[in-house]
Amino acid sequence: MKQPIRQRGLYGWADKSRMFLIRQINSVQKIDPDLTKKISSGSIIVPIPAGQQLVKCIVLGDTLVEKFTIDEIETVMAHELGHHVHHDLTLGIIVQSVITLAGLWLADVIIRWGVAAFGYYGLADPATLPLFIVAFTIFGLVTMPLGNAWSRWREVKADAYALETTGNPAAFSSAMTRLANQNLAEAEPPAWVEFLLHSHPSISKRVAMAESFGVEE
Repeated sequence: MKQPIRQRGLYGWADKSRMFLIRQINSVQKIDPDLTKKISSGSIIVPIPAGQQLVKCIVLGDTLVEKFTIDEIETVMAHELGHHVHHDLTLGIIVQSVITLAGLWLADVIIRWGVAAFGYYGLADPATLPLFIVAFTIFGLVTMPLGNAWSRWREVKADAYALETTGNPAAFSSAMTRLANQNLAEAEPPAWVEFLLHSHPSISKRVAMAESFGVEE
């Protein structure tokens, strides 16, 4: 059996961050397989019922628990703690809400223009639906790279938190590489692909960040 994570200090980090961990006493708890199938990155922060309230918990995927070393698990969990410490969940909701409202406003502008330009009966005319779809499609194509850039920035901050907290760049590099291989991710995608489509930095950049952290230390 792997060395209990409690003995490695991760619970202390979690307590300082006001975060709960899915766990059994002195061990990592494996959770519902239906949920772990959705955890491609090995871990995720989710709200869990606790009495009369919801608490944020880090949930570990079964593959992470069974196949990764304790050092690697620590770095992945520290990364998730970084998201919590930096309030990324709350900020993400705010950012997405603003983007959605901006998209709805743009769609309204385009549909009102279409009503006047094409002689529709009004905003409720079903014939305006194609305009609505076109407006949201164009808006999505424009904002998707911006949203992904914001997401990559937050991921870099969480990576930095994990490296600073664990002080183990080698474990971080090996964990990122193994996760990439597990998910068949491209280690170094073309720059334009990463800019347009990727919500996380490329594995090569994350590993390079860990290596530079080791040199600086």
